[in-house]
Amino acid sequence: MNEAGMCVGNIARVGPHYRVFHTADTHGAAFDFPSLRLAAGYFNEYDATRDL
Repeated sequence: MNEAGMCVGNIARVGPHYRVFHTADTHGAAFDFPSLRLAAGYFNEYDATRDL
């Protein structure tokens, strides 16, 4: 969640991997990662770029 309190998505465990869902994306983008660490890293980077 960014400083404005706006949720930009979430991470869910789906089978053996983790899926990042972008709620702010009108196309409903979702990306799968083999570990929670990679999913969280991607999600944090994505959230940081929204403030640029």
